[in-house]
Amino acid sequence: MSFSSGPTTVTDTSDARDEGDAYSLIDAHSTLDGTLVTRRDLLVEGQVSGTVRCEGTLYVAEGSAIDATIDAANIVVSGTMSGTIRCHGLLEIRDTGVVRGEVDTARLTILEGAVYEGHIRMQPGEVPVPTADSASVGVAEPGAPPANAAASYSFLRSFSASQSSESSSPDDLPGGDVPEDPDA
Repeated sequence: MSFSSGPTTVTDTSDARDEGDAYSLIDAHSTLDGTLVTRRDLLVEGQVSGTVRCEGTLYVAEGSAIDATIDAANIVVSGTMSGTIRCHGLLEIRDTGVVRGEVDTARLTILEGAVYEGHIRMQPGEVPVPTADSASVGVAEPGAPPANAAASYSFLRSFSASQSSESSSPDDLPGGDVPEDPDA
């Protein structure tokens, strides 16, 4: 690792794949204001502001806070995270998590009780993860999705118990009648 005076710059150049389950840690008693770049998973239990680039999974622990430009392979939020956020894989906001800002992610999970405020842009499939040697950090302007990318759909459905013990029919579904299948 290297540290510099003034605005903090921390660069972890070790390869986590050679060290098993190793991860970087900002503990609950630490505050980082500056740039943090790591090739391994990162667990934040303290306070971070500035820029964070993580080639592994960024874990934001309950009670911690990040206000930064974030670029990570995956993100799991149990604490508070705000800023410009680019997640190349899965962004998971757990029940104690709070996320505010501009989010660009491939996949998203928000658990009941979580808070999200801001703008979100979903990219189908996995977005390539930049390396620690990349020159820029932040959310790049997304291109059009690949021609062979699957379309995205949202479904909302209300499930409730039937008032009788008899089996239900397709006519019992919310929203009215179900059209008959012409191929049946």
